[in-house]
Amino acid sequence: APELATRWKARMAAEQIKEEEAKAEAEEAEAQDSEDIPEGTPATEIREEKPEPVKKTVRPKEQQKQEAAEEAVVSPAVKDTIPVELPPVDTTTVRKPETILPADADTLSVSVQPAAKDTVAPTSSDTVPAVVAPVEQPKELTLKEIEELRKREAAEAAKLQRIYDALSDEDHKEIVACTEALRASQQAPDSPEALAAIPSLTLADLPRENVILPKEEGKAGDLAILAHDIDTSGILYAEILFPLDAVPSELLPLVPLMGRSLTEMGTSKRDFVELGTLLASKTGGMDAAPLVATMRGTRMPVAKLCLGGKATADKADDLFSLMAEVLTDTNFDNPQRFTQMVLEERARLEQSLIPAGHGTVIARLRAAYSLAGQISEAIGGITYLEAIRALSERVVSDWDSVRADLEILRGLILNRQDAILNLTADAGTLAAVQPYAAALGRALPTAFSVPLEREPLRSAANEALIVPAQVNYVGKGCNIYDLGYTWHGSAHVITRHLRMGWLWDQVRVQGGAYGAFCALDRMSGSLALVSYRDPNVEKTLATYDATADYLRKLDLSDRDLTLAIVGAIGDLDTYLLPDARGAASLSRHLTDDRDDLRQQMREEILGTTRRHFTEFADVMAEAAKAGTVCVLGGSAAENAATEHGWTKKKVL
Repeated sequence: APELATRWKARMAAEQIKEEEAKAEAEEAEAQDSEDIPEGTPATEIREEKPEPVKKTVRPKEQQKQEAAEEAVVSPAVKDTIPVELPPVDTTTVRKPETILPADADTLSVSVQPAAKDTVAPTSSDTVPAVVAPVEQPKELTLKEIEELRKREAAEAAKLQRIYDALSDEDHKEIVACTEALRASQQAPDSPEALAAIPSLTLADLPRENVILPKEEGKAGDLAILAHDIDTSGILYAEILFPLDAVPSELLPLVPLMGRSLTEMGTSKRDFVELGTLLASKTGGMDAAPLVATMRGTRMPVAKLCLGGKATADKADDLFSLMAEVLTDTNFDNPQRFTQMVLEERARLEQSLIPAGHGTVIARLRAAYSLAGQISEAIGGITYLEAIRALSERVVSDWDSVRADLEILRGLILNRQDAILNLTADAGTLAAVQPYAAALGRALPTAFSVPLEREPLRSAANEALIVPAQVNYVGKGCNIYDLGYTWHGSAHVITRHLRMGWLWDQVRVQGGAYGAFCALDRMSGSLALVSYRDPNVEKTLATYDATADYLRKLDLSDRDLTLAIVGAIGDLDTYLLPDARGAASLSRHLTDDRDDLRQQMREEILGTTRRHFTEFADVMAEAAKAGTVCVLGGSAAENAATEHGWTKKKVL
């Protein structure tokens, strides 16, 4: 195979040389036909003098061919054995790709982070890990650039056709042989010698006990407090959370912008410019965004609006005073400023659709299988985008109704009822800020809101979300708890192995996608298999459906099983900075994710065996039959939807 590849690349290099020589000769002829004559020179002054020939830098043909052949030597193929995992692009209501919760906070359907946070938690198998390359934001092309792109594509197609027409039957056979050799190399397992060269941990190296995060519940006046005694180097991290249980479904899409308005619309005391300057000078930042999770056991949603900020201990008074001001005195009567925010939000959502399509697909799938997923999609998915588009027209045509909705949300959300103040700092700072926390609680209005019963889940349906893209984001999901599965810690190990093994090889290496996920939310039971920047649709779905057969036939070596367990423990024990530790403790408190249950999960992970993989195959077989398909993409997605009768929705 290497010899065939060498001969083929040498032939292509020779063809390229011929084209370069022809182009150089054409340029020389053109240069000889016309001299540079100054504009306005009389005809009588033009001398009949032959111009000097243009000097060429083309090397002798034989030398070029030899060098091209040397450069075309193909080294033995080496499979990707250590994939790099990058955090996924966040497509929720947060304007910054950060998260207030750590990697093991698998209870969240939407992870959000106030701007005050300055840490980004690594990803894990529960929070939609990505095996992808960094993604650049798309840029709008001009008509001239589009035309040039079309010309280049046409020229490339014509060049490939010329090369194809020049191939003999023997050349075709060589290409087929090279392709088969490449496919065999991709499918072949790495040699034991190559695997042994990679250093790895053993189970004996892993700690048997979970790290317990500090947490103390208390009160500051009437305000409930959750305090975390952690050394934060003199910085206080504070988040106050308000339940969204009384917010009707039709107003949910307005919650993210209402939260943003708190720090970006100004108050009766100062406009938004002065407020922003004051926040920057007195604090490390302040921002508000929704947080959505699933309660353990009940699978009921936990939805909050979180206003968070940070400051040094000596500025704690200023931090709490500014929190009280924006929570009680925000000026919503600024249509120009709010309209600008709506248009910014719409542009952000539309621009992130294609580069962050995997997040959109996962949110769409989860919306069909959990109430938390349904709320998350309403404030961060396609439903949210559609609501923002409608809002961008309503703020112009009917501003009074928009302002009235904002005031309704303020009354339903920003009050003392069931509010929680989360504080992370050292013990001395926590004690010193108690009076400020109590003052904040007294500043909040007293109100009584009745929690609303959420709408039932929409019936799951296969769908294609059509966008102008040449790649696809192919997803299939279900709720494995609805299929009869009972949670066991081995699921962490199995889904991680699927992501880094089966899906990596089939969807990425052989299928040509940039990445693949196997995302399981252990609180809600929603499972989603999703590809990233995928040229295929049908082939990827077939891979998902073949997962059960793969698990049944899997001959897992001791080394591979150990690596899968080590990886799962690594996800569980992700390093957390001080503020992220406080946020993780908050997440576990909100979802009743108790320390004893987490320890049990750890022991189940460490005790995972091959039998668990085989048993999980039955779950994946049921998921293949009962799962829902969601594909975001271009013509390939649209064609698949037409062929299979899926719902089609043009979103961009």
